[in-house]
Amino acid sequence: MNIFLGILLIVWGLGLMAFGLWLFYALLPVWYGLFGGLLGFFLGAWMTGGATGWAGSMLAWTLAIVGAALFAVLAYQLEPFRRILAGLLMGFSLGSLLALLFGGGAFFTFLFGGIGALIFAILVPLFFDPMIIVGSSFSGAALLMDGAYLLLPFLGFFLDRTNAANNGNILAIVVYIVLGAVGLGWQLSNLKRWVQAAEGYTPARVP
Repeated sequence: MNIFLGILLIVWGLGLMAFGLWLFYALLPVWYGLFGGLLGFFLGAWMTGGATGWAGSMLAWTLAIVGAALFAVLAYQLEPFRRILAGLLMGFSLGSLLALLFGGGAFFTFLFGGIGALIFAILVPLFFDPMIIVGSSFSGAALLMDGAYLLLPFLGFFLDRTNAANNGNILAIVVYIVLGAVGLGWQLSNLKRWVQAAEGYTPARVP
């Protein structure tokens, strides 16, 4: 089970980290599904006891699927509020992932998630492309690390983000920052090309 979940998290993380902005423009329902899935995933993890054992929680994955389907549909139903919804989803997801560095649990998950949702809901409509890139890069990097840790638990000092700040696991925090920066750099290097392609064809681009 851990092998399957680890591979799924790695693919999920790489998709967000490397192609977050492109997915928004080219495959809008998929983009909302990925972040809606994250929202459901963390809701399920909180309901089943927080960070410990979250990867194996059937409830967490069930709610992730429900969240993915729900927000994929909302991508079309909430057209005028698409950017605000994107900011709320991505901000809460990124904040929840960061909360794990401080032990996770309901308090930090909702505190960091709420702060992230508020910040991104305000900034995404103003600085859309850069904020989408930042949020998707670091959200994807976190999922990539979590998946890799499931497959390679003996590399916990590099990959285990759980309570890393309080445990003094500086290497895991450094790896997280480096991976997020790699995703950030990759997406920024493709920004102009993706936006030009979107302006030329994709209906997903919001005026």
